Formats: sequence, structure tokens, C-alpha cells
Amino acid sequence: MLEKNDSKVLLAADKILDSGEPYSSGNVVSWTNATLRTWINGTFYDKAFNSYEKGGIKTESDDKVTILSENQVTSLTPAAIDRTIYGTSYAKNRGLRVGGNGASIWWLKDRGGYAGSARTVTSNAEFSNNNQSDTYVGVRPAIYLDLTSNYMNLNESNITWDLSGRELLDESTWLDMTSYREGVVTSLPTTGNFKSGNLLGWQINGSEDIYTKIPVTMTGDITLKALFGYRVEFMYDNTTYTGIATQSITENGKVDITKVASPSDPLGKNREFLGWAEKAGGNKYDVINLVTFAITKNTKLYAVFDKKEIEVGDKILFGTYPQSSTDYEVVDPIKWRVLKVESDKTLVISDKILQRMRYNSTTGVTWENSALRQWSNETFYNKA
Repeated sequence: MLEKNDSKVLLAADKILDSGEPYSSGNVVSWTNATLRTWINGTFYDKAFNSYEKGGIKTESDDKVTILSENQVTSLTPAAIDRTIYGTSYAKNRGLRVGGNGASIWWLKDRGGYAGSARTVTSNAEFSNNNQSDTYVGVRPAIYLDLTSNYMNLNESNITWDLSGRELLDESTWLDMTSYREGVVTSLPTTGNFKSGNLLGWQINGSEDIYTKIPVTMTGDITLKALFGYRVEFMYDNTTYTGIATQSITENGKVDITKVASPSDPLGKNREFLGWAEKAGGNKYDVINLVTFAITKNTKLYAVFDKKEIEVGDKILFGTYPQSSTDYEVVDPIKWRVLKVESDKTLVISDKILQRMRYNSTTGVTWENSALRQWSNETFYNKA
């Protein structure tokens, strides 16, 4: 807050919020015709404020949002430290120039001292001139808050953040955001905002529910706790099994077996469900003990059924090979079609073409000596 009277308060952003926006992208102009003025009262205004917040902003000189003038900066922030402004990570990513002290340059409303220039405040808190077309200068928005508006009469709800011991990359982005007047949380930190850990979601007031989506409606003061851990997906036939929700496992946690139902046979043959394995097409020897199984990463577990009689036309999963991705290291379960069933063996063929491969590099050879036979029994066999 820079200035206050009975009806309004002048607020300036504590940080440089954006960059890449020139003062003017065309002819030499004043603030009246600046493209920056159009952007800040349009794109920025609509992005930064919801309908409740817009109701609390007072229009001044036809501006809902503005930037400070040199006179305002001189009179309201006489100390250099108060004019030394730092940019957000977003602004830096948009091309904001950063000085040796970590602070950055930002636009003022006034035209500059030479043709085609506008006034700025440098990273060293000094007044200067920049070309109006420069895109590395930061934008520090300012607004007048209307103290007589209905917005100011809304009840305020407070937020307490519990980060579970984790550090944020840019703490000021979130830790300063401790209250919402309109009662709706419109955004939450994601995994990308933290220095480490896999964020599962947010717990509200100790509830078991993990909120991964927004908005969250507030009915009073709340505590938001960040929960870190991993997700477990229960699968068969390379598709999430209907009826078994993905479980979120907090760090050092275990699967809640009371919430894991036994799936029915996807082939409709009433085969007995044996348990879960870490790979598709597994057998009874691959089944894990869910009670003691340690979850140390995002995991997929596959249903394992006993090996009752198989009939011609059945499709089974066995082995893995690249299919859905062009990355050779990303593999999917191989689906096989049963062609013939004998007493001690079953002939199956892959349900899809798995590889483009020449039969042989020269002509006149039979299967016994072909390069395709060698590849199938070596490269493919060891990969699949």
C-alpha cells in the first residue's frame, strides 16, 4: 500500500509480475495511447482478478489497472530500497532482465527524455530511459482499491499452509497468499512449485479427502496441508480396472488392501484371481504381498489369474514390447491370439504386428537360415 484516503487505497505489486510487453510496439506514444496500457487493462486485468476482486477496483483516469508515474515513485517511495523491485520466476521466464543484485528494471508511466523512449526504474533503483519497444523491461501493475465498494464488506477467510516440511521454489507466490475474501481458493501450488517431492494433493482441515482440483470453496478459516507420496494404479489388459480407484499412497505408506476389490476374469472364464504383480502377463510366482509391498514410486500393478483351460480364439497377455510409443524403452503388454490348443502346448500369434523387419538381406534362403528367424529368437525373445 502506497497511499490511502477515506475512499481509496493505492496498491502497487510487490514484485514485477510480467515482462515481454513493450510500452509501445508502434509509433512514439504517451501513456494515453500505449499498447502496454491496453494490455494491462485487458489481458492482465482479466487474468489477475476474479469477478469479486474486480468489484473492489476503482477506475482512475479511465484505468482499472495502471503503472506508477515518476512523481508517484519519488514522493511515495523516497528510499532506494523501496524502489528496488524483484521479478517473479514467471516474469524472468518471459525475458525480464535481471541486474547483478537480483533486482530488475520496470516501466513508469511517463515518456522518456528522448524520442521513442519511456521512463523506467533500473535494478539499482535509479530513474532512466528505455526504448518504448524494449521487451525486457518488467511490468509492475498498480490499482486503486475502492474502500466504499461491496467487495470490502465481504467476510474474509484465512488460510494456514502446511507444506509438510517441503520448500517452495518461490515462496512469496504462495505464502503471502493467506486469505481469500470471496471464499474460493482458485489455485494451489503443484509439484512444479516445490523443490522436491511428488505432490499428491491437498488435505483440508485434516480431512481424508485429497483435493487435486480447484476451486475449493471456503466456509471459514481452513488449513491446507500438502500431501506427498505416490499413486498406485490397479490394471489388467493394459486398462485401469473398472471399479478400483487409483490409490494415493503417502510417503512411507502401504496399500490399503481393504479398498482393493478382487477383479473378475476379463475373459469371462471364471478363472481364479491370484493377486497382483508388477508386470503384465505374470503368473502365480510374480504375485506380491500387498500388505508388505513398499511403494517407492508411482506404480502400476497387474491382475494375475490362474491358468485354467484356454480355447481357440482366446486372447491372452504375455510379455511386453514397444507398441504405443516410439520410444524403444516404453513397452506395453503383448496380446496374443490362441490359434491351436494341444495337450502340452498352445500355439499363439501376436494380435498386432509388432515390428517391421526384412526376411533376409539376401535372396535364396529358407526360414532355417533367415535373418528374421535369428532376430525373432534373439533380439525379440530377450526384449519381450
